[in-house]
Amino acid sequence: MNHGLKLHRIILIFSMVLCACQKNEDRVQPRNPTDETQVIQDLNGKTNEEILQLKYDRIGLSCQLWTQKGLQLDLSQPPNDSLFFDLKAFESLPILKTLTGQVDRHIMNIELNIQRLNILPQGQLVNQYNQNFLVKYSPYLEITSRFFSETKKHLGLSLSVKTMNEKIKEVLLSSRIETQKSALAYFDHLECELQSDIKANYIDQYAEVHNLVND
Repeated sequence: MNHGLKLHRIILIFSMVLCACQKNEDRVQPRNPTDETQVIQDLNGKTNEEILQLKYDRIGLSCQLWTQKGLQLDLSQPPNDSLFFDLKAFESLPILKTLTGQVDRHIMNIELNIQRLNILPQGQLVNQYNQNFLVKYSPYLEITSRFFSETKKHLGLSLSVKTMNEKIKEVLLSSRIETQKSALAYFDHLECELQSDIKANYIDQYAEVHNLVND
């Protein structure tokens, strides 16, 4: 009888120890040594379209045009025209997009020729605030632009290819045309940016670099 009780106690104690070990095992997950490189590896060799689909919730070219008459340009006012070209819609390139701004008798017509989409495997970008970013598998667009003004015919033609990098705002047009009978002027200002919302798993592929200054 005593032997049976001892055996029962041993089995019970062993079961409790086994259960405790199992709980600890559930709480502590082993670290996968390849976790840090998994994001880079799964984009390697992918097509441009596959990278956009895997990496981004939203990405596209956003442009805003201000056309005003006054003493100076006021960008706090709403733009006269805007567009958003969704890169995940997979429209074939090249493609032509237009914007128009008008105030009084002054009309500005803009043609943007979005020529091609490329991917920067790895590099460094600097934005308009002189912030530095290290990027991986970052899309960029090559575009040309043409401007027509009813006030001044054929105001400008951009023959060189403009590179639009991710999250970097660019001024493609900033012009002032004097009026003949007053101190007021016509202003045309065009800003574009390749905007993006990066998925959480890939957020480290667009990382700001802070310069450390040693005393």
